[in-house]
Amino acid sequence: MTDSETNPFASPQPESHEVESTAFPTSGVGETFEASDLAVVEDVPAGQSGRVLTQWNKIRAYLSRFWIYLIPTACLGYVAYVHLTRMPLSWPSMTSLQAYFLLFLAAWPLLMISSHYFVPFRFEDRFFMRKLSWEVRRRPATYTPTPSSAGCQFVAIVPPENWRASRLQMMEDIAILRIDPYEKSIFLEGDCKRYRIPSAALTKCSVERILQGWTEIWLLRLNFESTTGPQELYLRVGDGDAMTNPVNSGRKRNAEKYWTRVMLLHQQPSEKKGSSQNGTAS
Repeated sequence: MTDSETNPFASPQPESHEVESTAFPTSGVGETFEASDLAVVEDVPAGQSGRVLTQWNKIRAYLSRFWIYLIPTACLGYVAYVHLTRMPLSWPSMTSLQAYFLLFLAAWPLLMISSHYFVPFRFEDRFFMRKLSWEVRRRPATYTPTPSSAGCQFVAIVPPENWRASRLQMMEDIAILRIDPYEKSIFLEGDCKRYRIPSAALTKCSVERILQGWTEIWLLRLNFESTTGPQELYLRVGDGDAMTNPVNSGRKRNAEKYWTRVMLLHQQPSEKKGSSQNGTAS
């Protein structure tokens, strides 16, 4: 038992900060498994791949965060123009309503700029999620025929060599993640590649944390054996489906949630085997 546990006057604040900044789960970060199956990694056929994560779409995705502000800004500008042309302002005679209006109009661009820091991924993820879902539905053969269903999740594949890049340049690929408990497999239908990862092919699953300025990026790490050799994926769970996700704690909870689902999926075969043995023994 440590002094911090027994000292009633010790402040718990610094300790909780340290726990918050470590990867979850701390006991499972170094946990490894023995693979007994092989995953399949395939390129999306030519003509169907690379249609979403283009440079032009990256620019459009970034600009999409401003559309929600541009329409109110245009309305405010029009009202201000009409109001000022009919009632020219002079500072001594300015009413409080006019002063509040001009103050709000001046502060509005700050709200547009602050969205880049407070919701760093939400608007871009929503844009790419819709584009990728539309492309996946058009494919004749896919691991995810209904990408908008409740069991599917948009993810970005972020390799370690891209961690210091800008947010849009971090993504090597984007995909629709589907965890199928019946087939005991993880399916990823990406813009460029598709993955079928049986739970028995996993060798490691953990949650990793990287920091960009004030933004914490939580990644689901999957190591597995495939038909082409060992593979490693870092998945950033998308922010585009709920307003609770764009904050740091929301991204952490999302990564933990999918870590739990993968671990339960990995434990399924041994649990079923144990239950069947118990049944035959009885």
